[in-house]
Amino acid sequence: MWDMTLEIFFVILMMGIGTLFVLLGIWFYRKKEVPMEVSNIIQIEKQLDAKTQEAKEMVGDLNDFASYLMKEIENKHKELILLYQLIDEKEKQVYQRTVKETKEKHLSQEQKQVLEMYKEGKTIDEIARELQLGKGEVQLMIGLFQMR
Repeated sequence: MWDMTLEIFFVILMMGIGTLFVLLGIWFYRKKEVPMEVSNIIQIEKQLDAKTQEAKEMVGDLNDFASYLMKEIENKHKELILLYQLIDEKEKQVYQRTVKETKEKHLSQEQKQVLEMYKEGKTIDEIARELQLGKGEVQLMIGLFQMR
């Protein structure tokens, strides 16, 4: 938002400067006390027309430059949005990994074994038999871990 305001300010400033030059030219033109000949007036009108045309070309160039700047700002804005989204995703991943590691730190050795075997694809019956635990106890450990 600030960048667009700055661009608009520069465009308006340049237009104001061009207008100021035209007004100063007119003021100096009228300020002369010596009466001018018709040929001098025609020559000055031609110069004034040339300066006016030059000012119009400058305004056109400024408009083109402003359009270019707007496109660049839009591209940078899109890049920033993408970067913010990537940062958010990474932040969520780090948070989830930290939460998981914190949960697993507080598990007993027996609970870690149950969860490892469950992750390997063993059934509750196989885990209970191998670790010599009750099925309900194994089910409870797995259920509690899944709730976390």
